[in-house]
Amino acid sequence: VDSPGRFTIWDTETGDQVAQFDDPSRPGHPTNYLSCSPDGSSLLYCTGNQVRVVSSTDGTEQSTFDFPAPPTLVVFPKRTMALALYYEQEAGRKQRVNVTQRLRIWDWKRQVVLHDDVAPIQLLSYAAVSPDERFVALHAEHNHVRYTLAINGDNATLTTPTEFEQTSRVRSPLTFSPDGKYGATSVKNTEYMAAILDVQTGRV
Repeated sequence: VDSPGRFTIWDTETGDQVAQFDDPSRPGHPTNYLSCSPDGSSLLYCTGNQVRVVSSTDGTEQSTFDFPAPPTLVVFPKRTMALALYYEQEAGRKQRVNVTQRLRIWDWKRQVVLHDDVAPIQLLSYAAVSPDERFVALHAEHNHVRYTLAINGDNATLTTPTEFEQTSRVRSPLTFSPDGKYGATSVKNTEYMAAILDVQTGRV
C-alpha cells in the first residue's frame, strides 16, 4: 500500500514496478492487513468495516465482505480461505470488554462461510494460520493458544486448544517457520524482543 487506498505492485526479483492502482470504490481511505492470495492473482485487505478482494493486476473489484465492526484479517497460505476476528458492534478499546468478539472462517473465492461463531477466547488481538493450514494460533494477553483446524466440507471447527508457555506481553501474531515446527512472536520485555516457541509443545 502506497498512499491511503493506492496499491503499488513490484516484481520481487527485479524490483521493477509492474502495476499501480487505487481502491476502485474507496480512494484515499486507509487499508490494513494487506495480503496476497496463494496464487498471487488477488489482493485481500481491510478497509472500514469491510474485507475487500481485488485483482492484483488492475484493482478490479472481485468481492466484498461486510462486518459490523472493523475486522482483522489472516489469509490462508494454500487455500482460498481467510479468517477474521471482529466485534459484534463498534466499540473503543476500553469498551470492548463488554462486546462479544467473533471469529469467521470463509472461502472468499466461493463466498461460502465455513465458521462464524463467538471467539473461543475474548479480547483477541492477533491470529495466524500455520503453513500447512493444520493449526490456527490465537493471541491471549501473555501467550498464544494453538487450535487444530478441522475442515469437513463447508464446515470448519477449532479443536484441541493448546496453551503456549507464557511470555511477557505479546505484541505480534505468531510467525510460523516454513516447516511449521516453530513460531516466533514479538514481546514487550526489557531483556529480549522476541520469543521462539515449539509449535507442538508450546514451550519457549
